[in-house]
Amino acid sequence: MRRHYGNYLKGLPNVKEVRLRLCTEKDPRVLEEILDEVITTYDLAAVAWKRSP
Repeated sequence: MRRHYGNYLKGLPNVKEVRLRLCTEKDPRVLEEILDEVITTYDLAAVAWKRSP
């Protein structure tokens, strides 16, 4: 999964630090917290909502 984070986050502004945190973190709970931060920061929930049928 770690090798795919770059592709999933590609195009988001200022995402280098987040990607680095995702790739170095080992605790699954912390990974989930980081991903929740990404969803909130970049308002990805709205994007996902628009794409669902």
